Amino acid sequence: MASIKTPKGRLHYKPVNIYLGIKQIDRGIAFENLKVVIRVLREVGIRVSPAYGTLLGIIRENNFIEWDEDIDLFILSEDKDKLLSALWTMRDEGLELVREARCGHLFSVMRKGEYIDFYIMDKISPEVRTGYGDLFMLEKHLTDLVDYDFRGLTISVPRQYEECLEFLYGDWRTPVKYANFEMSKAAIRKAQLRNDMKKWLPFDLRFYLLKKHHEKDLMKFLAKCERKGVRLHEDINYFKTIKMEHKKTILTFGVFDMLHLGHVALFKKLADYVRDTNGGGYVTVAVQDNDYILKYKPESRIVYSLEEKIFMLNSIRYIDKVVVYKDVDKDIQNIDFDILAVGPDQKHEGFQRAMAWSREHGKEVVVIPRTEGISSTQLKEDYLP
Repeated sequence: MASIKTPKGRLHYKPVNIYLGIKQIDRGIAFENLKVVIRVLREVGIRVSPAYGTLLGIIRENNFIEWDEDIDLFILSEDKDKLLSALWTMRDEGLELVREARCGHLFSVMRKGEYIDFYIMDKISPEVRTGYGDLFMLEKHLTDLVDYDFRGLTISVPRQYEECLEFLYGDWRTPVKYANFEMSKAAIRKAQLRNDMKKWLPFDLRFYLLKKHHEKDLMKFLAKCERKGVRLHEDINYFKTIKMEHKKTILTFGVFDMLHLGHVALFKKLADYVRDTNGGGYVTVAVQDNDYILKYKPESRIVYSLEEKIFMLNSIRYIDKVVVYKDVDKDIQNIDFDILAVGPDQKHEGFQRAMAWSREHGKEVVVIPRTEGISSTQLKEDYLP
């Protein structure tokens, strides 16, 4: 279970590993989902527009492309908070959040197996915006929109949609099948591992690979602008921008069954650490599953249920995300973080393996001192019958 902060509070969700070729689009369900999303976003004042193959299919075929797998939508970065608030309403309508990209530029919701990607488009020059990965768009294609009838549903598309599609695809009128929905088990596992590696790799290495891969895409986009006589009035330093905006995540593990002053002091120390060393950052707390504790230590006295512990941890302002773990050395490999914070008392073999794995994968490991004179064990002995 993961969670994100929204203007309406913390929203918990179950992540889904999404990859190209995961499934073929069901046009009927996809259209139902699109109608719901358009209605919800209009209610909060967001004018959303179709992106990528979704725009292509709407304009060229008056339908979703047969070999597409999802719906793609553009959201201006100015409307991001509105979108995050609208996720609660979407959930009430059956559209569950299933993915949040670390860069904060991509969110995915799913209903009946069909998912929708929201690309958050940041302005990096007066004429250009960028979203997740290799996506660069002219500002006018995202803000100068007109109403368009799509199978009885009024949507917003770029006023110059033919020019927009040419920027995206070149010869957009000729269909090209690009997704393989009959992947072997090995190919599926490879696609899943590629997604997992984005969480495992340290940011500096990921940034280097991202820069090398997407600099070519930016150069192609700028070359298109030059060929078409589109004058850009400012130099675009997209990669410098995302480097500066990166905030590291610090992670700690614990049972946290009986929250006390020492725990809150620990969480503040974690928040201060990422703020002092990185100009800002995020705190993720992993809380151990109660059933797992009792399986190996049946004599343990557990005060609060797992749901109650999660609720209390999420109520602490120093914490940005709460996750659940069983084996620290195994589950750490599935959590997105940059810095592992351990206590001087966390010395058993599981933590030793977790620290070794962290160092092997370029993560920083720090030891945070505990508050003297207080512990959950002591409180239970002193106050519980």
